[in-house]
Amino acid sequence: MLSWAKILFNGGWDTRISQIISYPFLHHLKMGGILSMNKEDVIEVLKQCNDPELDMNVWFLGLIYNIEVNDAIVKIKMTFTTPFCPYGPSMLEMIKSKLKEAGAKNVEIEIVFEPKWEPSEDVKMALGI
Repeated sequence: MLSWAKILFNGGWDTRISQIISYPFLHHLKMGGILSMNKEDVIEVLKQCNDPELDMNVWFLGLIYNIEVNDAIVKIKMTFTTPFCPYGPSMLEMIKSKLKEAGAKNVEIEIVFEPKWEPSEDVKMALGI
């Protein structure tokens, strides 16, 4: 039998861990800061962050241009649908809050307007345009 403590704490992490440790337990370890986040974790959180005006998540909308993750420090480069988005500040707070709940220790978000946001064909279809 594989020792989860050996795998987890001696640097031998691999996919076999899922046979031993349940997702809620892994999530708890991440929340406690024992495990670090990765880009896929950040993307899953971003999929839960909706633009309040369009009621679609920021990942699907294509508002996220870049994600860097170093341990539990997350850096995001993103845009808004318009430079004067009235929900911009609240979206930033929501993203930071949800990422910290998921285990990020620090979240830095850089807002850029180059390149200009253009909805993808999937987003246009979802919006009915």
